[in-house]
Amino acid sequence: MVPVLQSQLRGFFEENGIGYVFAVGVNFAVPTSVGPIRADVLAAKKAPKRAWNRLSCGQGAKGPRVYDWALVATADPRHHLLARRSIADPTDLAYFYA
Repeated sequence: MVPVLQSQLRGFFEENGIGYVFAVGVNFAVPTSVGPIRADVLAAKKAPKRAWNRLSCGQGAKGPRVYDWALVATADPRHHLLARRSIADPTDLAYFYA
């Protein structure tokens, strides 16, 4: 999704009080109290080992889809960065803005 379209869609959801979770790229600028920080850098700095929780995200064709998840606070208490890490390959990360 193009960043402008995603930003407009996010604005629409927020104006109408609709919760959302968008997948974002590693270079997504997450607003923090010290300025925008890339999603991958923020997760690496703010998600210590104890922040990761192993949870299933549902049943898949080959059984439960289990990942490690970490929630990272942002400058706005209504927004968070959610990081998902593969158990089989811990370098395989995905980021979501909620």
